[in-house]
Parts: sequence; structure tokens; C-alpha cells
Amino acid sequence: MKTAYLRRSIFRILKRNKWIFYYFEKSKWHQEIEYHKQTNDPRNLKPIEQIRREEKMIRKYWRIGTFHYYRYGLQYRQLTDEQLLDFVPTYYFHKNIEKHHKGIDTIKYGDKLTQAVLFEERNIPTARVIAVVKKGECVDLHGKKQLNIKKIIEDCLSNASNKLFFKPTGNCGGAGILVLKRVNDKLLVNGESVASVDEFLRKLSSLDTYIVEENIIQCSQLSAINHSSVNTLRVVVQEEKGNMVIKTCILRMGRYGKEVDNSAQGGISINVNVENGAFASSATAEHGAGTILQHPDTMYEFAGNGISKWESVKRQIEHIANKLCDFKDIALDIAITEDKVILVEFNFRYGVEHQQCVVGGVRQILGIPNH
Repeated sequence: MKTAYLRRSIFRILKRNKWIFYYFEKSKWHQEIEYHKQTNDPRNLKPIEQIRREEKMIRKYWRIGTFHYYRYGLQYRQLTDEQLLDFVPTYYFHKNIEKHHKGIDTIKYGDKLTQAVLFEERNIPTARVIAVVKKGECVDLHGKKQLNIKKIIEDCLSNASNKLFFKPTGNCGGAGILVLKRVNDKLLVNGESVASVDEFLRKLSSLDTYIVEENIIQCSQLSAINHSSVNTLRVVVQEEKGNMVIKTCILRMGRYGKEVDNSAQGGISINVNVENGAFASSATAEHGAGTILQHPDTMYEFAGNGISKWESVKRQIEHIANKLCDFKDIALDIAITEDKVILVEFNFRYGVEHQQCVVGGVRQILGIPNH
């Protein structure tokens, strides 16, 4: 956790001045403009006079530069002035979210191991954590009982449908997750062969603590969209008058045969209507991938479809969210099995970039002010 606290300290220093933060973001994500140039038809580019007028309006409203105008490819999109202003510069998103998280140790509660214990305490349905591995030592969830990790792996993988997920407790965006499975008597780690369990265990970083989770068997509908990964809902919830309210919902889908659905790992995402569960007509990827009408691997068509039994799914999500009401403003990662909804994890800094690439501008949806 020390590294995470150091990163947060650096981030807080950057946010003390919005212009320092702005130019940091601009230098970090400048390639986003190139993605839009490559994926948008140049004939859709607005006249320069219109672009200049819109930039002036956005600059006046947000009192910051207009990099986000180009980051989201707004120079190609015919939107009203109000819709353009709904796209939030990253600085103001973080400023608003910090207000909601005041007094909460987001590093501690953002840790996957801490969350697993919390879910057990609050009776929140989740994937079963069967072990914790740290520096070669294997213990139970509460660190009280020594376990034999090799026996756990062998017992679990004796069932051909099983997988084990080794998740670094402090990482995000799917980084560092190792998926272990057996296919035709071969051990595979993230699709690559390893000679033995011992060789796999040597691959575990000595710097990380891993929680070991059993595979989640998702519902048949989401498996039909993409079967290589568990496809999860990223649901943003906010506290209002003592209750957690769903603000946005995005279905994240893996592709290219990957075991995870994170957009940072190449996955695609589609907006889900929070009222009726309907999919938007097209999906997108994290970096300006244009319009995706079908899942590239399964040819599943998004238009006219949506999350099955949405009323029940939504009710279960709200029930879970209200067990976390003390966290005010978070994103839940939700998996759907054939008989219930389960919480994989939740996130404090859930990324306005991903939200706005998929949902559109979130200023009014998430209540983000320009000060």
C-alpha cells in the first residue's frame, strides 16, 4: 500500500493547481487526438469557425483549456451547446469526487483484500476468495490459517471448467491479473503455457499480495456476447438522501480471447439504459475506436438488445449499493450469474474518461460543478 499512498500524494500535489493538472493530463493523453483523427471521417470535421466558437464557450464555462474537447472527438460530433458543456474536464471530476470521499481512506478501502473482508462482513454476494498469497506464503482470507497453495490449485483445476484468478490487491484496470486454467492437460496462464504449478508460482511478483478467486460462471446471455471473459457491468452509484442511486451503467466486454473485460486491456464497452436495461446501438473502446455495431468476435448485435430481466438485476444492484452507502460516490463492478447478481469489486476513482467515451458528457448526470 505504500506505493499507492505515494501515488495519491503526488496526485494531490498535481491537483493543487488546475493548470498544472491540465498540462499533465494533456501531455499524458495527447495521443487521444490521433486516435480520433484515425477513426473519424474527415468530412465530419466541423468548420473552423464553429470549432473556435465552441472552444471559446467551453473555455469560458469551465475556465480551463479545451484539451478534453479534442480528447472526446467533439470536433466531429454534432451536439448542442448544452451537450458540449456536459463533457467534464478531468480536473473537475477529480475535484468533485474528492469532496464526496472526504474522510474516507480510499487507498485502504480500494484494496481488493480489504474489500473481500468487507463484503463478508456486510453479507454482500461476491466471488469466493479461497486464498491469499503474499511473498510465497498462502493463508486464508483473514490470515489466520496456513494453506497449501499447490493443493488448492490442483483441486480446483481438476474440474476442467474451473479457473483461478490471481489478483494483485492494489492494482486497477485489470493490470497484473493472472488467470490460471488447465486445457487438455496443459496449464495456461493468461493463455500462455507453463510447465508446472511451481513454474507458475515463480511468476507471482514478490512485491504484490494476491487474492485467489474462483471463476465466476456468468449467465448464458453475457456468455453469448463474449465467452472468454466474465463481462461485467460498471455501475456508478451516488448517495442521495440516505440511499444509493444508480447514475450510469456500462457493460464491459472482453475480446481477442482475453480473460478480462477491462477497457485498459483491450475490452469494449456499451452504454446500458438505467431505466430499462437496453443497450445503446453501438459500443466503443477506450481510445476512440469509432462505432462498433457488433461484438467483433461473436458478431452479437447490440441494437435492439439489452440486459435480460433488468428489473430484477437493477433491484439487486441497488440492494448491494445500499450496503455501501457510507462511500457516497463509487462504481460497482457487477457480474450476473444465472440466478443472482454479485459484486466483483468497487472503485473510488472510476475514470471519467471511460464514462464519457461510452455514456457521453456526465456533468448533469453526476452533478459535477464548474468550480
